[in-house]
Amino acid sequence: MNFFKRLFTKSEPDTQPRAGTLIKCPRCLGKGHVDKEDIRRLEQELSWNPGRCVYCNGFGKVEADMISKVAVNEEYFTTALTQKERLKVIAGDPKALDRMQKHNERRATFIADITRMYFMENMEVEDIVEVYLQQDKGLSPTAYQQRKEELTDYIRKVASRKK
Repeated sequence: MNFFKRLFTKSEPDTQPRAGTLIKCPRCLGKGHVDKEDIRRLEQELSWNPGRCVYCNGFGKVEADMISKVAVNEEYFTTALTQKERLKVIAGDPKALDRMQKHNERRATFIADITRMYFMENMEVEDIVEVYLQQDKGLSPTAYQQRKEELTDYIRKVASRKK
């Protein structure tokens, strides 16, 4: 009887795509690369730069269950990750997820510190840069200058975003 019941009973259609089903990448919208508009749409202006989409690995499509494994706007999930780390995050490796959480916490603290120094302590961008460059004194002059420019741009970005 159970066999006939299953055979003739209408089942509810699946609302979730099945694992293995490919869908258009929700991060890059199928382009294979993340551009400034994607970064703005996903509110990652302080975390990402334009480039190859790590979510779909540049292919423009992902397996449907990817969305349940890694948030589309996960700030840690960038081209800075090795392929090995990317796969560990997707697989839900506890150590990789811990690294991701710690990274996100450090980034949030860094942004909060910049915001505090700029808005509450009324420090100038150049003064904030100098606070962070104290640890980089041993760099070559070229590397030091590059780091200074990167920090200056980032601090300005944080300040303008938080206004």
